[in-house]
Amino acid sequence: MHKTSHIITSFTIINFAIIAYFSVFFLVYLFNIDFVLLGVMNEMFTFPLLLLQVAVLVAGIVLLIKKPINYLFLVSVVLLAICAAVTILSLN
Repeated sequence: MHKTSHIITSFTIINFAIIAYFSVFFLVYLFNIDFVLLGVMNEMFTFPLLLLQVAVLVAGIVLLIKKPINYLFLVSVVLLAICAAVTILSLN
């Protein structure tokens, strides 16, 4: 496995993990699930993952411009961009 494909695979996994985190907490908010532990996890991880989301999105776009297109990576970057837009717009 080449170093570039290893980096792209790692970014794809990170992208889907961030998307899963924000999707789960959107569903928790949507269905009004109120557990103390979920609230603590939400407070602890949301801001760092929001910063990571923006950083990984920028790095992913740079990788898409510089390297040959891996379609799964392209899908993960597009989904991460949508997730970032929804997350940032919902911060009001």
